[in-house]
Amino acid sequence: MISPAAFATLLDDLIRDAGLQGVEVAAATGLRPTSISGWRRGRDLPDTSSMRSLLETLRGRLPASSLRLLLRAWMELRFGDTAALAWEEDSPSTRPGESAAPAMEQMLWRWSPAQLEGLQHLLKQAELHLPVREALLAFSRCMA
Repeated sequence: MISPAAFATLLDDLIRDAGLQGVEVAAATGLRPTSISGWRRGRDLPDTSSMRSLLETLRGRLPASSLRLLLRAWMELRFGDTAALAWEEDSPSTRPGESAAPAMEQMLWRWSPAQLEGLQHLLKQAELHLPVREALLAFSRCMA
């Protein structure tokens, strides 16, 4: 499992690899520079909508594999070890023997505001001790 410090280092490296400064990321995402700074120092973690904005900002500037790595690290911090289920679980959108990561990547860019609200609701349920695996699977069924 990834630590907050490792996530911060990864995020900082990817922002630099994209050729951006923290202020530029803040402007592109519509977030405060102090938020970006907190993430890069490991003090805070992006919420769902902020993470989506961040990934959309970095998209096209970094390889898809880097974006998947960042998303997976964020999910591990947010959901713990059970986040691996979202990447390894067979779903109707993947064939046997095929990784679920491409399906997750496609799903990420199709989120609508209503679906984001659904995800935020599921995250709140997960925080209330609903088994995270069930929440992730329920969300994937909603997206299918």
